[in-house]
Amino acid sequence: MNSSIISLFLYILIVGISLSSCQQSNEYHPTISEETLEKIHSGDTEALQHLKNLAETGNASAITELGIYYFDDGKTYQAISQLKKAAELNYPKAQYFLGICYYRGTGVSQDFSKAIKYFRASANQNYPEAQHAMGVCYFYGDGVTKNYINAVKWWELASNQGYAQAQHDLSFCYRNGIGVKRNDSIADKWHSQYIQSSAQ
Repeated sequence: MNSSIISLFLYILIVGISLSSCQQSNEYHPTISEETLEKIHSGDTEALQHLKNLAETGNASAITELGIYYFDDGKTYQAISQLKKAAELNYPKAQYFLGICYYRGTGVSQDFSKAIKYFRASANQNYPEAQHAMGVCYFYGDGVTKNYINAVKWWELASNQGYAQAQHDLSFCYRNGIGVKRNDSIADKWHSQYIQSSAQ
């Protein structure tokens, strides 16, 4: 396989868990503002305490961001604990990051089956990063039977939401006839979309 696409698909393995990650809105769990997250990341103890207090109320977004903060602070056990709490509340961002942990074996034993469980739960709520992750798993056969057609299906869902990485992968598949009939016109379309999405 082309080395560039191998590097591309390894994205899921090296994706960082950081405070700047995509936010997911939820009527009952309003997301934490970027301003608050930036304050926490810069060491603002008052903002951090506010986040902890909000997490204690059961706000899944706050619980998730607290878990991500703990990862950044090197407190893996606490991070996993918080992500599991938010994932149980069916919060897609937490499910996605927990899936990443199981996929990579970060803070937990590597378990592709559990990774798929959380990726799928998140992807079914239209979280584009998780949809892309599902595509990667189907492409490689990690936790599922390898199936290029299913990989393309998940990447199309993420691509239609403007997720650049999925658009790049989908373009590659159409360019090379992987999981779909080769179509340079569609490949060009998704590559163009990828460039636009990446520039945003």
